[in-house]
Amino acid sequence: MTDLPKIDFIYLNEQDMIKAGVTDMAGCVDAMEDMFVLLHKGDYRMAGANNDSHGAMVVFPENSPFPNMPKPTADRRFMAMPAYLGGTYGTTGVKWYGSNIANRDKGLPRSILMFTLNDTDTGAPLAIMSANLLSAYRTGAVPGVGARHLARKDSKVVAVYGPGVMGKTSLAAFMVACPGIDTLKIQGRGQKSLDSFISWTKETYPQITNIEIVTDIETLVRGSDIVTYCASGETGDVSKYPIVKREWLKPGAFLSMPARSGHRRAVHGYDP
Repeated sequence: MTDLPKIDFIYLNEQDMIKAGVTDMAGCVDAMEDMFVLLHKGDYRMAGANNDSHGAMVVFPENSPFPNMPKPTADRRFMAMPAYLGGTYGTTGVKWYGSNIANRDKGLPRSILMFTLNDTDTGAPLAIMSANLLSAYRTGAVPGVGARHLARKDSKVVAVYGPGVMGKTSLAAFMVACPGIDTLKIQGRGQKSLDSFISWTKETYPQITNIEIVTDIETLVRGSDIVTYCASGETGDVSKYPIVKREWLKPGAFLSMPARSGHRRAVHGYDP
């Protein structure tokens, strides 16, 4: 047994990830912009026969003869998302997570994530990381790239539907792209999440001097320079999804949609 090769890797918990810079949103936006350039060039590989699959997912059946097998409740899944990214990065890794919307009742995030980074040449692990912060800041940084290129540079008003983690990181990215933002309009389902979001905003971005809580989406959208929908929920029944109507949009508004589900994301600029 003493002849076994020595494989060393580091483990980074959430505090280690913060020290490593995972919450540096300006750096995250730059990294995501690099990533999109490499995707455009084709210098990447993902899973599946076409090398472009979102990943491999474990789902559970409606009926099972095994009493301990979980039921397919909302957002219950396990998923592995491997990829190689070229350019100056040249690394390979996989995000692995389990998800269950019922986690909220247990005081846990809907998804709990880990990330393993490997040496692309040898395949040896380089690091195993706690990845909830990593994923949250990556999620927010993507709309930040969109805002950098599509939002009006003089944007002042941001509208956030869903005052959770995704809303916070999206706002952080918009502040990087449009530092003149001074007004926040926000809509949420619960007072606790609204209070938390507003306290965080006041502490993190004191330049946002105007904060308005609204109770309907039309009021949220109208007059806003940047609009983002970040509320999570059950997927499948599109009649329950939040909508935005063209006539609500201010000319030149930037629309970011990182939710209803992490599976489909899009950013849009509207200019009639």
